[in-house]
Amino acid sequence: MGFRFRKRIRLTKGVYWNVGKKGSSLSIGDRGATMNVSKKGVRDTFSLPGTGISYQTKRVGASGCLLVLALPMTLLLLGILSHS
Repeated sequence: MGFRFRKRIRLTKGVYWNVGKKGSSLSIGDRGATMNVSKKGVRDTFSLPGTGISYQTKRVGASGCLLVLALPMTLLLLGILSHS
């Protein structure tokens, strides 16, 4: 039996940084619809909150590494992340 580690850090409303033992990812969205960006690519999750029913899809051809690098700058430009 191995040890697991996972931490979810809220950056701003609807934007989370997920940190685990083997890597990290960025989640954007809220209950019902979430986009997750990691080095493995981009994954969309759609769910019916409170039911445990969800549907996941992986975006074909989307490079997670490039999105992870470009996403913070885009959020700053859109004013979602505040810069101090």
